[in-house]
Amino acid sequence: MSLNNYSAHRAGLSELQNDWGMIKAKEFINVQKVIVIDGEASLESAVQTLIQGGVSSAPIYNKEANNFIGMFDYRDMLTYVLAVKERSTILQKVPSPEIAELIRKVSNAESIPVKMASDLSQRNPFYSITEDTTLIQILDLLSTSVQRVVVANNQGSLTGILSQSLVVEYIFTRLQSYPDLQALFKKTLPELNIGKSEVISINTDRPVVDAMALLS
Repeated sequence: MSLNNYSAHRAGLSELQNDWGMIKAKEFINVQKVIVIDGEASLESAVQTLIQGGVSSAPIYNKEANNFIGMFDYRDMLTYVLAVKERSTILQKVPSPEIAELIRKVSNAESIPVKMASDLSQRNPFYSITEDTTLIQILDLLSTSVQRVVVANNQGSLTGILSQSLVVEYIFTRLQSYPDLQALFKKTLPELNIGKSEVISINTDRPVVDAMALLS
């Protein structure tokens, strides 16, 4: 892809046929059912919702504020468990009234609503895009630490959740339509400078809580 074509992608101005960068977000999620968790639900109930829905993350809706306040995933639950065990470095590094209240409730063995644990791990922020957002704009987000984005229609209703894996699957199953991407997928991992990050491991004799700390 040339620099001019990339700039056109970013601006949503490309007129090339079979231009993968111009695929709209709505093309990825046209058959999705969005699972939403009530912000007042308990953590246990929220985790059960993720398990039953077969998803790893879901948006949290605050009825009182009438809006979505964040995402909840398994890492948030791990961070909460570590807080109970007083092992969470994240909660120690980011002091705030909300964190202080969470720690107080944990210390007093009080019930914790899931809204208090939304993005507790600081690994799953809430990002929303419109159905007409182009793939190249989406990739700008997903190429950072963002793993998924929420898609909303013009009325503000959620119509889907777009993840890194969903984008890769969509493109891979349609490679024959995009010759430049075919060439990219034929490259090796070293050629793409992928797979060089540190491998995190732990000995089998270490406590489970230590492994959880690495995962959070």
